[in-house]
Amino acid sequence: EAATGKARWHGADKKGQACVVVRPRLHNPSSTDATGLMRYGAFMMEQGVRLTEANGCESVCVIYDRLGMTRKNVDLGQMRALLGMVQDCYPERLGDVYVLEANALYHILYGMVKPFLTERTKSKIHLLDGVPSLLAHFE
Repeated sequence: EAATGKARWHGADKKGQACVVVRPRLHNPSSTDATGLMRYGAFMMEQGVRLTEANGCESVCVIYDRLGMTRKNVDLGQMRALLGMVQDCYPERLGDVYVLEANALYHILYGMVKPFLTERTKSKIHLLDGVPSLLAHFE
C-alpha cells in the first residue's frame, strides 16, 4: 500500500496538526484487500499521532485530493471499513479534513451523509474548490 503513494505525511497546517495528503486516484481497489488497507490505515494513523504530538498537537489533518479520481478508484466497502476503524480506534485524533475538487456530485453525496454526522464532525470538514482555497489553512 505504501508503495502506491496514495497517502503521504506532509508538513502541518496552521494549527500544527500533522497533515496527510490522500490521493484516491492512486488507489486500485482490485489490487487491494480490506485487511491490507486496514493495516496501512492503522500504520498511517500511528505515524500521524507521533508527528502531530511532536508539534504539540493531538489531532491530525487530512487533505483529500480528489483531482483525477474516477469511479474505478472507489470501493465503498473498503472505504466504510477504513472510516470505521479511524472512527472507532482514533476518535479524538481526526482534526480538519480538507476535501479538494469537491464537485457537484460530491456536494450531493456529502449532503446525503451530513445529517448522520455530529456537529463536531461537520465542523471539521471543509469542501474546497481547489488549492488556492486550501492555502488559507497553511503557512
